[in-house]
Amino acid sequence: LFQPWSTLLRNWKILAVTHPGYVAFLTYDEVKARLQKYCITKPGSYVFRLSCTRLGQWAIGYVTSDGDILQTIPHNKSLCQALLDGYREG
Repeated sequence: LFQPWSTLLRNWKILAVTHPGYVAFLTYDEVKARLQKYCITKPGSYVFRLSCTRLGQWAIGYVTSDGDILQTIPHNKSLCQALLDGYREG
């Protein structure tokens, strides 16, 4: 979850302790409700949480440029890399 192993503790502290986008124990519907207020004013807003359906994986909810709320589970990359890729791709 907090790979790569060489920076595990630092990654955990940044992502699960201090990052404002981390939301613990929210469901799919609760993520949508949390992001609803950003649909018009702040596209690109996001939250991330541990997946409820795929144990040991992250789920990211985000607002698209069209104001839609989507959720995804990144595969074959760390959460850090998925967030950076999402930022670069808009």
